[in-house]
Order: sequence, then C-alpha cells, then structure tokens
Amino acid sequence: MPVSVERQKTRARAYAVHHSWAVAEEHIYEDDGISGAEFERRPGSQRLKEALTQRSPFQYLIVMDESRLG
Repeated sequence: MPVSVERQKTRARAYAVHHSWAVAEEHIYEDDGISGAEFERRPGSQRLKEALTQRSPFQYLIVMDESRLG
C-alpha cells in the first residue's frame, strides 16, 4: 500500500483519538490504486455509499481533504 494511503489513515486515526472518537475497522474505506474519476470501479467508495443508504452506522466521516472523496 502506498505511503500516502497509510499516512492518510494514520492521520485520520490520530484525529479521531484526539477527539475521543472510536474507529471501527469495518468502516475504513479506501480505494488504493484506483483513479478518483473511476466512481463505479472503486469498491471502497461503493461500500461507503451502501453503508450510507440506510441510517449511517457512524457519526463522523474523516477525510484528509474533500477531494479525497472523489
């Protein structure tokens, strides 16, 4: 896994800890090595969308930057 993805996850976990939030491993969504323009080919993005179709299973979504979502 590229350093940038690991760095983003490490920083996101640290941010959560700083705010006393728990991080559920099953709700870590990543699409390493797939272009952000490939919306349909991103399994992590698809899992996030599925998780949010009903009641959200979490209160906060941590991203390094909004651009990381797409």
